[in-house]
Amino acid sequence: DARGIVWFTNYDSRKGRELAGHPFAALQFHWVELERVVRIEGRVEKVDAAESDAYFKTRPLDSRIGAWASPQSQVIESRTVLVANAARYGAQFLLNPPRPPHWGGYRLVPDRWEFWQGRKSRLHDRLRYRLEGGVWIRERLALDLDRARRAERLAGARAHRIGEAAAERLPRAVGFGEVRRDVR
Repeated sequence: DARGIVWFTNYDSRKGRELAGHPFAALQFHWVELERVVRIEGRVEKVDAAESDAYFKTRPLDSRIGAWASPQSQVIESRTVLVANAARYGAQFLLNPPRPPHWGGYRLVPDRWEFWQGRKSRLHDRLRYRLEGGVWIRERLALDLDRARRAERLAGARAHRIGEAAAERLPRAVGFGEVRRDVR
């Protein structure tokens, strides 16, 4: 929404615990085939309970039961734990599970946006907008070659894992410290 970028997750997950201790994050979207990157940085806050409740009600029933059943980021003995938990919570809540108290939304309130467009010449376009005193300041940046090489290696490793055809279609989101959304 206009206040920032919102996502929903388990507050007890590794990501949730890290955000509780350090409420700042970066989102990065990388489109390899387009040679483009968008990075957004800022302060993170929890959304209010009403907003989390409203979104939770729109999720499929299995996802709502799963929010209760999965002790996200915790080591479990086997998949049987998840299946048993899902059966227990499904029987308990039937068709109307409430939002778990450990599940809800976060909002990243941007104070910095960076846009990167690759060029074959390696003279990439890199623009940054940063919020200073309520005003957005536009800056052109020179490329950070070390960071670009690391990103290329990461993108190449992912492309190898998920296959070239899938890599060409999927933007990859990375950020939140060491948390990454990997497609397998």
